Amino acid sequence: MRKPKPVHVSFDSNILRQDRGFSKADMKQLAALAKLGLIKMHFLWFVYMECISTYKSEIEAEINSSITSIKDLSKKGLHKNQEKAINKLARELNKQKDNVMDSIQQVWEDYINETGSEFHHLDNSHTMPVFENYFSGSAPYSGLKKREDIPDAFILESLKDISSDNHIHFICNDKNLSKHAAVISNVTVHTSIDLFLKSKSLEFIMKFYNEVGRVELRTIDLNLLLPEIAETISFQVQKWKHFDCYIDYPYSNDDHVSVNAIDDAVVSFQSEDIRFIDDEFYVPYLIKGQASINFFVDISDVLSAVENERLPPLSTWNEYVMWAEDIDEIIMTGTLRIPISYLKDHAEITLRSDDIDEFSFGALENLSENKWRSTDL
Repeated sequence: MRKPKPVHVSFDSNILRQDRGFSKADMKQLAALAKLGLIKMHFLWFVYMECISTYKSEIEAEINSSITSIKDLSKKGLHKNQEKAINKLARELNKQKDNVMDSIQQVWEDYINETGSEFHHLDNSHTMPVFENYFSGSAPYSGLKKREDIPDAFILESLKDISSDNHIHFICNDKNLSKHAAVISNVTVHTSIDLFLKSKSLEFIMKFYNEVGRVELRTIDLNLLLPEIAETISFQVQKWKHFDCYIDYPYSNDDHVSVNAIDDAVVSFQSEDIRFIDDEFYVPYLIKGQASINFFVDISDVLSAVENERLPPLSTWNEYVMWAEDIDEIIMTGTLRIPISYLKDHAEITLRSDDIDEFSFGALENLSENKWRSTDL
């Protein structure tokens, strides 16, 4: 299915104030579409300021009220030691006031950045037409010098600008602002996000999302989590207990190498080879680390080694074999099966030595590098 061109959408503050944390289903759906490049969201400075100023004012009042209530507890017959603790709590809450104010803006910044949305700053060129209409009583003002209509006037000027390049879907349930926005060329007005998502303009986009985009989005989410998964696996590898590899390792007399520990494990993924089948991601991976290994070497092989040949560090075991102890780069490959549910609940990814599809070692990768140290017998 061919990927559709993005649809452009903007919002009035009365819509955005319905979901202050961008956490409800509609805003999450818009975020999903935006991350896939199916829609492009535009946030206007005046709308942003209307929301932010309201949130800050309300939350500051709540914090101040909470501080007063906490301080009042000290008047309830508490012991003086407890009074000090209560007053300290009130002071700490007061110190957090600025951080709380900043966090309100951070929510907006995160949502805008994560969705690739565009933020439109206040344009000074809008000031003249806004106040010419203010003094003449022209649209969107309901009469001469109606100050309450000034925000709407700035929003309309911004809509005129951004709609000059792309058709804009403006979501607004304010009747006066909607009426004036609807007459702007290249602007379509919707009274709710839900109606916008169900509109004819988004019909093909939603079809693409449901048939193709959801998997693509989950893949994006997975790629964002891969560094965290790699860190988890690396930590697990270092905790592995002693295990055995059956592999044609140089000088091992029985194709058997015991791995006692792995340090400095580094995990990488073959992102281009990730596959999604039956609600599961199949993720190829490669792990490299420094392995402490040991194995048996036949004395006959040691004695027949040519002069200056590199041998592992050896000690006598009995009259037939010697015990080799060394450190070598270990290379492990396999495929993780990650259910789509992991992306929702972040269940822990586990990996054991038994899950490795293939083992190799640096000594096998390139024997010509002479990685083994010479040993005096």
